[in-house]
Amino acid sequence: MKIGDSTFTFFFYRSKINASKKAPIYCRISILQKIKLLSTGILISENQWKSNGHCIDPKLNLIDHLRFEKWKSIVRSYFVECYLNSKTPKIEALMALLNVKQKYSQPKGILEVFNYYYSDQLKVHNS
Repeated sequence: MKIGDSTFTFFFYRSKINASKKAPIYCRISILQKIKLLSTGILISENQWKSNGHCIDPKLNLIDHLRFEKWKSIVRSYFVECYLNSKTPKIEALMALLNVKQKYSQPKGILEVFNYYYSDQLKVHNS
């Protein structure tokens, strides 16, 4: 869905199918040509995903369908509110609304990584 300069879409991430034949639903968000993928935390099997409507079939999985619709309404309302108030949407604000945490922190420099491992080696060596 496109609202102003921002777009978002939900998709079934087939390449992340696990051993129980389930895969996560992701939200692809584009704000001012910056793309972010957010996991909804919902795992479903492929037959429960309706690719033509980009939604979960409520007949097969009502609970996950309701969780997904809640996600969709939060994202949609955030972008509409930003558009109506002429504000640029921010990924961080949307992540806070959705209660999504950043999976990885900022990348560390080579010296920080070296010091981290070196300090661990010193602890093992000194004990």
